[in-house]
Parts: sequence; C-alpha cells; structure tokens
Amino acid sequence: MKKINTIMIYITFLIAVFWAILHPIYINFSRVLIILVLLPILYIPRILKKLFSFSIDNKTEFAYILFILFAQVFGSILRFYQTIPYYDKFVHFASGFFSCMFAVLLLKQYHLEKSKLSFRCMFLLFTTLAVAAFWEIFEYTSDILFHGDCQNVLTTGIHDTMQDIIMAFLASILFLFFYFFKERKHLR
Repeated sequence: MKKINTIMIYITFLIAVFWAILHPIYINFSRVLIILVLLPILYIPRILKKLFSFSIDNKTEFAYILFILFAQVFGSILRFYQTIPYYDKFVHFASGFFSCMFAVLLLKQYHLEKSKLSFRCMFLLFTTLAVAAFWEIFEYTSDILFHGDCQNVLTTGIHDTMQDIIMAFLASILFLFFYFFKERKHLR
C-alpha cells in the first residue's frame, strides 16, 4: 500500500502541473503557490512519521492524499470550486471526517484511547472545529494578502465561511455518532 500511496502522490502532483501547462489562462499567483507547496503537503504524513514517530497507517495516508487531491488539485487548481455547485461544501464536509480521523490518531499517539468516552468525543468535536476555524483564517488571510476571494466575501459575505464550518461540524457529529457506538461496545 505504501507504493500505491507514493504513486498517488506523484499522480496528484503531475495532474496539477500538466493542467497548469495546458491551461495557462487560469494560472495566477495563488494557483502557482498551491502547485509549489503541493508536493511538500502531500508528504506531511511521512514527515510526521519520520520526525515525530507519529503512527499513521497506510490507509490513513491514502485518505489524506485523496483529500488533498479533491481539495487542492480538483478544487483550487482545476477550478471545481468555481464550476461545480456545492463542491466546496462537499470538501468541507469531508474535512470534518478527516479531522476526526486525525483526532483519533492523536488520541492513540498520546495513549488517550482508553480515557473517558465523553472526553474522547469532545476532543474529536473540538479538533474538527479548530481545524475548520484555522482553515477559514488561512483562507481569509490568503484573500487579504493575495487579493483573492476564496471565501466569496465579495459575493456572499460571511455566509460561505459559516457554511464551511457548519459542514465540517456536521461531518464530525456524524463521525462521533459512529465512533461513540463503536467505542461503547468495547466498554461492555
């Protein structure tokens, strides 16, 4: 599976590069930056493993690569956010699931997987909300610095930001529902 992940990393990067070459009219400073940082972003799970002995299995790394493919490559570079209705909401919903998966990894990494179930559920929820909030801060900062409109502030005001956070929140609630009942079975 590690080889598949490596192949997926390079395919994801190559899709972005070839699209940029074939569609230079859509290339702007923001998309160039995304392409430049894409490879290091795709390697984050492996960097965490190496530097911090973080235990990330190959399936989780694959899910991460797919998320980056859908969010950054399809969404930002191939312009799905602008051309496919509700694509942004789908990605933010998926980010809620991914954030919960990351929170579960943190619980395992720090040997907290046996702590009270209520604590674990709150940890998953708050991790997801923190990730969603920090992402929106990043988008807002990018808009200000690079004169973009990732958050659609010019067209929708605060609605887009709040909807993005709400989508991540809803996904975390759905994840928590399954997590709670799965973990509850183990407590019996």
